[in-house]
Amino acid sequence: MKAVSCWKDGEKWYMIRDEDGVFSHAVATKDEAISDGCAVFVELDEPRFLVRDESGRGYASETNYSDFTAEDREHIEDEDEPDDTFGEWLDNSSAGDEYENTDENYTVIRIN
Repeated sequence: MKAVSCWKDGEKWYMIRDEDGVFSHAVATKDEAISDGCAVFVELDEPRFLVRDESGRGYASETNYSDFTAEDREHIEDEDEPDDTFGEWLDNSSAGDEYENTDENYTVIRIN
């Protein structure tokens, strides 16, 4: 069995795959993966994002996935027409994807 790290719902998880590569289940810790029989671990880098201030101050910073708070993750850009929360966007984004928070005037761009 193999455990592949992933980032979901603001935390690191391990996706357990059988010998054929078929997804079996997810666990929250490496110890749980070991107790489920995993001998191979694939550790992927934590997603990183560029957070850019759009108010004209020219501020930008690199932020790790786990640095976003639960409050940040709950943000919905347009509550009249809700799509995804910011947290759902974080979980499903790919490198180069951009999220614009017009309420607080910043943009988040996925780096990796």
